Amino acid sequence: MKKMVILTASAVVAMSMAGCSSTPAGDSTGGTITFVTYTGGAAGQKYVDAVAGFEADNPGIKVNLEVVPGDATYDSLVTTRIQGNNAPDIFEVLNPLAGAASYIDAGLLRDLSDQPWVSTLVPGVAAASGVTGGNTYGLVTSLASAGVFYNKDIFEANGLEVPTDWDQFLSAVATLKATGVTPLAVGAKDGWPLMVNAQAMAASDPAFADPGNETAAGLADGSIKFSENDSWKTMVKDFSDLVNAGGFSPDASGVTWPSSAEDFAAGKSAMLIQGDFAIPAIRTANKDINLGYFPLPYVAAGETPAVLSYYQGVLAVPEAAKNSDLALKFLAYLADPNVATGFLTTAAALPTVQGAEPTLDPAVAEILPALQKKSGDSGQSGLTPATNTALQTGLQSILAGNGDVASVLAALDGAQAQ
Repeated sequence: MKKMVILTASAVVAMSMAGCSSTPAGDSTGGTITFVTYTGGAAGQKYVDAVAGFEADNPGIKVNLEVVPGDATYDSLVTTRIQGNNAPDIFEVLNPLAGAASYIDAGLLRDLSDQPWVSTLVPGVAAASGVTGGNTYGLVTSLASAGVFYNKDIFEANGLEVPTDWDQFLSAVATLKATGVTPLAVGAKDGWPLMVNAQAMAASDPAFADPGNETAAGLADGSIKFSENDSWKTMVKDFSDLVNAGGFSPDASGVTWPSSAEDFAAGKSAMLIQGDFAIPAIRTANKDINLGYFPLPYVAAGETPAVLSYYQGVLAVPEAAKNSDLALKFLAYLADPNVATGFLTTAAALPTVQGAEPTLDPAVAEILPALQKKSGDSGQSGLTPATNTALQTGLQSILAGNGDVASVLAALDGAQAQ
């Protein structure tokens, strides 16, 4: 089995803002590109704009952008299309970068190592884009963070400061709850936002601090059971305690992630644990929101919390793509520093291509010092696609009141065999 190389983000951020080049000239070569993504709505505007720019530069080429649910059915849908003579020309990899492993192992992805843009990736991203052996199978379009968005006006009205440890965070939740304010919004109906909550906790766990750590490796290969791992046992319990403390709204189980962003933007909750890709949705819903952003402080007093970091928008080309030459042309367009600058400004994300210089959203600028100080990668906590799905379903059950810590851990153990 080929092994994905996963690096932390701190060094990548330090190397990602320098130089520039011109946008590549287009031509009128005709054809249609099918591009499948799970990123829609305001968060997907980055792709809408990129497609429009590409088509303007290449008038003979059209890009059909297909947005499908990014839930537990996504990978099976894409795999079925690839193996059923209906492969997209480009698709966005779910749960990057570990999510690409099954496609790579099955030989379904085109090796992109010979593409000119590979040499323009910042060093950390170049390593994390490939597998052992140095092959590259996807264009990583952005470096993303996840943490706690908060409404500064609500915090001020309740006399709250940004919490820096878990006890302070729970105290803030209790204060908000006591004054009738919903502490946290979450799009629990979609599942994966709960996974973001859990991984934001795992980012600060010392057991998962190092890339390739033995704990994560053991959880991934099944030699360590989740039910016997102190880190995951504690995190699932702490999530359950947060639910029982009234941290989320009573109807959270029926809320989608777009609705959670809209509810937060409307002031219906004080906080939202989510990735920075949510910023466009939040600001679209309320352009005047006094938005702040801090690391989830899942640490004891005096310790430094880590910002959850991950590679977002990993775009791959199936071996079975019928218009692979056009797909490669589109990826080259996205990798151009000038194009990437606009793309990342819209996405409110950090660059992975040398020379891209996006205008940072103020919320991203607020959390950036913490990200540069300490980050934890979403691929370092031992989750595989199967256990990731089990975690989402298990946390949904806790939130709905029909699951508990033991059942979630048992489900994670069962998923290890898949």
